Amino acid sequence: MYMDTDILLNNEERLLKVRDLIDEWENIRALRLLEEILADEPLCEEAYFLKGLLYEIRYEQYEKALENYITACRINNSFQEAKCAMLRMLNWCGQSEKVVRIYENEPIQPSSFGVSIRLQAADAYEKLGNYAQAMQMIEEVRNSCTSQHLWESLENASERLEHKIATTTLTYRWASDEQ
Repeated sequence: MYMDTDILLNNEERLLKVRDLIDEWENIRALRLLEEILADEPLCEEAYFLKGLLYEIRYEQYEKALENYITACRINNSFQEAKCAMLRMLNWCGQSEKVVRIYENEPIQPSSFGVSIRLQAADAYEKLGNYAQAMQMIEEVRNSCTSQHLWESLENASERLEHKIATTTLTYRWASDEQ
């Protein structure tokens, strides 16, 4: 049972407390409170998301993080923050094919998380060697970008992908000429 001087009346307040505990590096207390929340409300997608975040950034247990992000997305498929985290973990765990499949089959909301999801998809396409599709994703984000810092970062990604496309094309031509 969560022991604190705060009297928390509902899950929304308890979830805010969890976020505070994570920010304060009170990982064990945050995890205990999340377990209580999930015992009271087993379909609380934000609790699963925060549990995943805790496993990812505080414990570096990426498989557990991924399991919790997936659960959050199964409960609420339009939870963009959880979807972005899930795609990031899938990419991190070497499951880029799944990232592409999810991206191609599920709607992406226009939001800052939608931008992050598109960037995760671009990263997956690049890891799979589909540089042209990765480039297209980067350009879509870049064309809608309002942040100068992000725009410059995307410009660097575009240049890197252009180089990979050119190198791949030259290698392909060279291999064809040898035959």
